[in-house]
Amino acid sequence: MQSYFVTTALPYANGDLHLGHLVEMIEADIWVRAQRALGHDVVFLSGNDAHGTPIMLHARKNGMQPAEAVSIFHQKHKETIEKYDISFNTFGRTDTPLNRKYCYEFFEKLLAAGVFSEQLIEQFFDPVENMFLPDRFVKGTCPKCGALDQCGDHCDACGATYDPKTLITPYSVITKAAPVLKTVSHLFLNLDQDRAWLKEILPGRIDESVMAKLLEWLDEPLKPWDITRDEPYYGFEIPGRPNQYFYVWFDAPIGYLSLFEQATGHSFASDAMREMVHFIGKDISYFHAIFWLVLLKHAQFPLPKRINVHGFLTLSGQKMSKSRGISCDPNQLVSVMSADCVRYVLAAKMHGKIEDMNFDISEAVQKINSDLVGKSLNILSRCAKLLQTYRHGAFEPTAVQERGLDMEMVANIQSLYHARSYGQVIALVMKEMQSCNEFLTAEAPWTVLKNDPSDHGAWKTLTQATLKFFDLIKLIEPIMPNFVKDVLEYDHNHKLSKEYEPLLYRLDEKVIVASLFPVEDRATQSQSAVKTEKTKTMLKPEITIDEFAKVDLRVGKVTAAARVEGSDKLLSLKVDIGEKEIQVFSGIAAHISPEQILNQSVVVCVNLAPRKMRFGTSEGMLLAAYDGTNPLTVLTPMTSVQAGTALS
Repeated sequence: MQSYFVTTALPYANGDLHLGHLVEMIEADIWVRAQRALGHDVVFLSGNDAHGTPIMLHARKNGMQPAEAVSIFHQKHKETIEKYDISFNTFGRTDTPLNRKYCYEFFEKLLAAGVFSEQLIEQFFDPVENMFLPDRFVKGTCPKCGALDQCGDHCDACGATYDPKTLITPYSVITKAAPVLKTVSHLFLNLDQDRAWLKEILPGRIDESVMAKLLEWLDEPLKPWDITRDEPYYGFEIPGRPNQYFYVWFDAPIGYLSLFEQATGHSFASDAMREMVHFIGKDISYFHAIFWLVLLKHAQFPLPKRINVHGFLTLSGQKMSKSRGISCDPNQLVSVMSADCVRYVLAAKMHGKIEDMNFDISEAVQKINSDLVGKSLNILSRCAKLLQTYRHGAFEPTAVQERGLDMEMVANIQSLYHARSYGQVIALVMKEMQSCNEFLTAEAPWTVLKNDPSDHGAWKTLTQATLKFFDLIKLIEPIMPNFVKDVLEYDHNHKLSKEYEPLLYRLDEKVIVASLFPVEDRATQSQSAVKTEKTKTMLKPEITIDEFAKVDLRVGKVTAAARVEGSDKLLSLKVDIGEKEIQVFSGIAAHISPEQILNQSVVVCVNLAPRKMRFGTSEGMLLAAYDGTNPLTVLTPMTSVQAGTALS
């Protein structure tokens, strides 16, 4: 049995959670549930980052104290997390006496290790309020793009980051007065002395693509890290330094350790066999892979075994951002689509890589209706009614004795969960569901039973398909815990436990869009409807039979399939067309996984001029149909046809 200590990043308590926050929590929760299902001991926790300037600004704007503002959002965050069934042992906050104790312990150990240096810095000062101004208490014109009223450390308009002193016409957020520069002494953490050590211990702890970026930073001297903020600041006071506080990125990661003790009653340092595993977004890789590891080293705490990094979530192609108002309220979303369905749609896009993923209502509805209603529950719906009608729900005994999944496939599923390749888990399970549907269609027990209601073979067929469905659906329990629990309530003591009632109905995209988005936003959220209309009305110009005869369409067999690194649309396919094997880049990755298309027969246009792309050269085109609403369909022959056969 393994022991794990798993964390997600700590969301700021200065606003509601958006779906981007839930992506990380869901990714981690699926991993945790899969490990727990194997009998491993997992302490899973997170909490609110409860300090820092954004919280101060929100509290000031709303006429309350920072701690009061934190408490309000902490409760709202917990309620949202509960709706999505995230199985945290603890969801706490970082502004606790216990976290203060840990911060002071770290500070004392780092002081003793001699890793701090004192430096004089220039900082903006409000002459009216007679106070130093944190970066976000200063606004002005962006020095990069000229946008007005931008924050002191970054520009929302162009995305640039910069030194606050480079702002054009800066002003104090508090008094609107022009600030002056004053010199103040700050403590800095010297990172560069641990640069060689970081290069040595980081490989294997973090994704390779992130490691490549980290090495770019580590190949250059690391700048000292300012851990000091001046009053006013909502945070923990630095011992021996009046009116100065720890920067939020000092106490926030230390919060992982205080939350662990809160959950378990003992220190992580005393839990020698437990491995720490972080789930974070790519935007905070530097903090976790460099700053946090240096803190742990000199405070003499165990290092994380693994730092799992994910990409951003976009909403219909735009990056989620609270500050820019691009978000989808997860509380509203679960009012029109179950939390388990949301988890399923997001999990299908997770492949254990740092890929940005797009959440689109049209795709979500299509995925749920196709996979869960059309492929999966269709099996139980067809079989349960017949078993209840002809056998009072009883299962055929021989089929019960023979019940079981291929153990190699089960082991593969477990490995994929560990690798966070949930999309492949779903693809494999749905492939088996489709096979089960095809088995039922071929055997047609409903036709047999019409002629002979007591036919034993039909009874066995129905039992085999039903039990196969139960066993397959169990494999996605970490992804859809409540849905699977509801399904498995039917599987009881060698018979169906009750009359079948639909567990999930087909979703209506128009209803969901109308519920979630204002009228002016609906066009961008329902692009499939527009695409469908164009598909129906826009025909291409007429061609002659001689022109059509130039097109060489062949049956091909897909011998290799993989996602294209750096693209969320393309699959790289190797296709056997009889005389040779060609490479095809096909834009179907949003609809079909590599596992679904591997070894399938397809129709390919083989005499297109080769197209050079940055990923390689595409030597053909796969034929597929997509109306924007129903599942994308790849054209395949109805019966077995040899690779290379020409279409006519």
